[in-house]
Amino acid sequence: MPKAAHKCRFPYRKSALFSFWVVIIMSTNPESDEGYIMTERQSRTYRLSLSPEGTDLFLVCHGRLAKLANSLISYGSTLYVAILIAESSDASEIAAELEPPRLRRLIGKNDHFVGASDRLQRVAGAISDRLENSDELSHRPTKNALYAACIALMAASEDKTLKAAYSRMSNLVADK
Repeated sequence: MPKAAHKCRFPYRKSALFSFWVVIIMSTNPESDEGYIMTERQSRTYRLSLSPEGTDLFLVCHGRLAKLANSLISYGSTLYVAILIAESSDASEIAAELEPPRLRRLIGKNDHFVGASDRLQRVAGAISDRLENSDELSHRPTKNALYAACIALMAASEDKTLKAAYSRMSNLVADK
């Protein structure tokens, strides 16, 4: 062991130690709600398996939404807005986007991971349930198929629909 190691009081780098102490202080501060927020699961990672065309469409939707929001937004926000647009769409519109010829263009082997609110999963599940119980589909769509269909719906939506869904997403996340 090097001689300098014996002189070191803590085996951790200062930045790592500082981060550790900041987390402990923030999570144990009784006058702050931050301790409770840090322990709850607020977000999760969602996997999108897209084709190059599907990835391009997602990025176009993302850029369009960021421009309308006049903000640098996360990719997860774009996915969440797409899900909210589908939630307010008719089952027939969603089912049309889930047809194999349309869907094959968007789904592929390129995996992309986006972080979004854990509420997205509940909304997507409700959409899947609605589709399964409708006469539009004979089976429950996979998560990836549903995400791709929602992205296609978002691409076809008007700006005012995107703005309204983004505002709703912001309110839902803030109400957490």
